[in-house]
Amino acid sequence: MPNRYVGRARRLVLVPTLAVLTGCVVHVHTHMVDASARRAEICPEAVRVFQATPDVGAAFVEVAELSVADRFYDSRPSEEQILAAQRKKAANLGANGLIVRHLEATAIYIPSDSAGAAATCRPHGA
Repeated sequence: MPNRYVGRARRLVLVPTLAVLTGCVVHVHTHMVDASARRAEICPEAVRVFQATPDVGAAFVEVAELSVADRFYDSRPSEEQILAAQRKKAANLGANGLIVRHLEATAIYIPSDSAGAAATCRPHGA
């Protein structure tokens, strides 16, 4: 008769090992400001990062509020990892700007910068 606990023990060893091998995973939670407004996805490199609303310097539309969990199970991500995850999520939503406040950010769409975002993404195929 096979031991049913062997498979479970393997999974218990495998999951932490994968977490260590893959590094820190940053999960960005999204709260859409207007779920009916859909924008085409862009490349993360085209998402401009701002530290405060006045820094944007142009009219914009809020797309979503982004937040990162403040509990990390394997290791705390670096500021660069958090920012990269926020930029990727904003790009997936079609936002070309991001107002960052560490673990929280606002993904924004800046209509006057849409051509610049398209030009940035063109070499990437996005």
